[in-house]
Amino acid sequence: MVELTKVYETDESVISSIKTLENGACVMMNDEENTIKKFILRDGICEFVKIFEGDILYLTVTKEGNILASDGVSEVIYNITESGKERFKSSASPKKARGIHTLGDQSLCVGFVDFENLEVGIAIIDMKSDQYQEFAITPADSIPEKITSNMNGNICVIQSESTSTWKGIIVSYEISPSLGQVNWRYEGNAHINELRDFAPSDIAISHASLVLIVDSSSNIIHVLSSNGCFLTFIGEGEGIYSPRSLNVDNEGRLQIGSDETKDEFAKIYIAKFIT
Repeated sequence: MVELTKVYETDESVISSIKTLENGACVMMNDEENTIKKFILRDGICEFVKIFEGDILYLTVTKEGNILASDGVSEVIYNITESGKERFKSSASPKKARGIHTLGDQSLCVGFVDFENLEVGIAIIDMKSDQYQEFAITPADSIPEKITSNMNGNICVIQSESTSTWKGIIVSYEISPSLGQVNWRYEGNAHINELRDFAPSDIAISHASLVLIVDSSSNIIHVLSSNGCFLTFIGEGEGIYSPRSLNVDNEGRLQIGSDETKDEFAKIYIAKFIT
């Protein structure tokens, strides 16, 4: 399914998120040290530049290259620059913004939780106006942690059971024309997750519409078809250890960020898809 082409060493403890910026650059987040760093993979070396340090848990990148982030404990979406963070948009208080994802050129998907009123859902915010719509997600006690989208504009959401564990499910929702309609659910593989709970920590969709999910409990990446059917998995057999985050870059390559192990710092793996 994939062939590992390059491994880049870092001095990070964890790479919890990777997103593509303009001109081949990328940005990564370390949610243990609360840092966001821009990096370039060049001449076999990963060159890092720290651009932000602060309480941020989720990030996304707009087509213009702006870095947007949420902290998981407030309704505010921030615009991250080298000078710090500025208020960009917000979900309606007291709804706390969780996972965020840019959808097309103009819309921002925001997963939210409202512990006071026991509401969880997805908000669709127009980035250039005040237009706002939302829908509830099920189960009603799940937490929308990570969001991505396919070429049809449908979204896939990691929904965790609680704030203290990654145990959860993947749910695909339609955005248009039937806002919030469930397309499919994925709760792990019966064989892989027989002894270990399915614990998704990140999700990405390839240019060929394959859905890739990091399962942190099993240290593998589940590979699904576009309609949520399990196809295979990748991991140590391909030379990939302790995966944590996923990104498909502009050239269609798979970037995998890892956790540190007892012997080595976190790595960035680069893989190409094999047809």
